[in-house]
Amino acid sequence: MRRAQSPRARRARWPDGPTSTLALFSMACAPEASRIVLSVEGAQAVLVVSLPEDGATRVAAFDTRSEETVSMPVADAENLFVLRYACALDDLSISPGWVEGGDRTLPRPSSLQRGESTAAAVTAWPIEELIPIRIEGPARPGPCRKWVSRGHFAFPGTAAYPIRAVVRISNERAFATTADGRFFEMTMGEAPRLLTEISTATPSLAAFRRPSGESWLAGYGGKLVRAFVDDRSPLTEVEVLETLNDQTHEGHIWLDGSDDGEPELFLLSDSSRFAQYREGHWRSHFEGDPLEDERTGAFGGVAWIGRGEALAIGPFGENVARFSTGTLELEPAPSQAPDVPKTLVRSGRRVWLGTSLGNVFERSGASWELSFSSPSGARIVTPFDRGLVAGGRDGEFVRLSSEGVCPAEPIAPSDASLALAWTDRALLVVAEGHGDEDDQGFVAELPGEDACP
Repeated sequence: MRRAQSPRARRARWPDGPTSTLALFSMACAPEASRIVLSVEGAQAVLVVSLPEDGATRVAAFDTRSEETVSMPVADAENLFVLRYACALDDLSISPGWVEGGDRTLPRPSSLQRGESTAAAVTAWPIEELIPIRIEGPARPGPCRKWVSRGHFAFPGTAAYPIRAVVRISNERAFATTADGRFFEMTMGEAPRLLTEISTATPSLAAFRRPSGESWLAGYGGKLVRAFVDDRSPLTEVEVLETLNDQTHEGHIWLDGSDDGEPELFLLSDSSRFAQYREGHWRSHFEGDPLEDERTGAFGGVAWIGRGEALAIGPFGENVARFSTGTLELEPAPSQAPDVPKTLVRSGRRVWLGTSLGNVFERSGASWELSFSSPSGARIVTPFDRGLVAGGRDGEFVRLSSEGVCPAEPIAPSDASLALAWTDRALLVVAEGHGDEDDQGFVAELPGEDACP
């Protein structure tokens, strides 16, 4: 049995409103009238928060991996909160004893209970006798969960013709396309399977999937096909719809479109062609100089933001192009050289822009607001786990979520070219092959929010 030592001066308080954590600021001593003993079997760490009627709050931390009970002094008529964790104090970045105050927040517990002390000394207090408190409201920022590797695999034959697009079909399936028109089907936990049933003439440079399961594929010259793919049907039958220009030979294409209703698509290519697909036909709205980048050969992006409206970056220098009612208008990018726009991504009605120096901005009305910055650059920005991941350089990614901005962590051992949220908590990252090496796929997963960091 362990006992907490005398506290130093500090204070603590509950944040206003329903919450699942405690905000700590400073500390002060409280009179000791009795001592409680708590049963903590099954928990690796326990925090006990005492809230006396008069006086400052105290927080005691216990390492309970080898303990069945913990003991601490309490004053008369204290409200006591017991936070139980399935992980050790070290994982929570908390030391045993009286918890230091300051500008910090206690992490979300796996369970939270409360009780009240009495004037009489308490020799035993089974945790089952405490009153359960339902944990409500969003979790406040705490220690970041760490990525867990779920394996990696190679895409055979992609050394010369790399992966150009990845599309999620379900929590178990996804497909990837290559620059020479090959398709791989991916099932979680298995090696990619080359889909020999699909012709190499099928467009494969860009893909966009609507929530209905309708997938659109674009390729050289703006050749466009539509395929209906769900968790049960294979990607074998496609419908050729329209060709923009058979004479162009793009290496990179970006494609985005409407999530529902009559299909509308916007396409941007590294030959600097910007086009709109509507009512069954392409309409070209801009042709400029080819896009170039010192590492990938191309950079750019397009985002559908409403009927007849889109944003695009790439051939417009340090500007963002806004397309509306058939007209392209340029507006300054949220950052200027040497921090230039690098990628553009949309999820629902939200749009983010990533820059070469790693800044990620979110569109707000007609302006941009800085969301966070990534030391690994923002070559890739993708929605994930109700937040975002950004990075790509050296295979590292920064994550923005309810936990706040989590530091860059390596997911792939080399530069990444694509990333896809495969499931709610699993991320697929495609790393570029070097020389005669094939592209590699890496799957990393986050534990649940109640799991240890």
